[in-house]
Amino acid sequence: MGKYCTLADCTDPVVVVTDAHLAGADVYVDLALGTAGISPADAATITLPNTVLKEIAINWAKRLAAIDGSMGDNSMMIDKANQYKTSADMLAKQLNRAALGLSEPTTGSGYGSINLGRA
Repeated sequence: MGKYCTLADCTDPVVVVTDAHLAGADVYVDLALGTAGISPADAATITLPNTVLKEIAINWAKRLAAIDGSMGDNSMMIDKANQYKTSADMLAKQLNRAALGLSEPTTGSGYGSINLGRA
């Protein structure tokens, strides 16, 4: 069983999703959270199931399953895998704190700060 979605969430008449695909989807979502600037500590406070993260994980798990089910580079499943990848990537690019129900960091504990000046 995956952290962000389950096998029951990943129904598709053409692809067969396994627990290994769910594990791969969890890795993808965790990396997408990091890319969006959401720390592991903040990610741990997200209430699951989260609709956005679940949808990303479903698309990535189906992508992995489609790749496993393909028979060569010209397989119809490769096109299906690319469609799932496009959907997952599009959703992952839109990840932000507000979409996940996280508040913005308070002043002084934000993303970081630097002093600018002239020498």
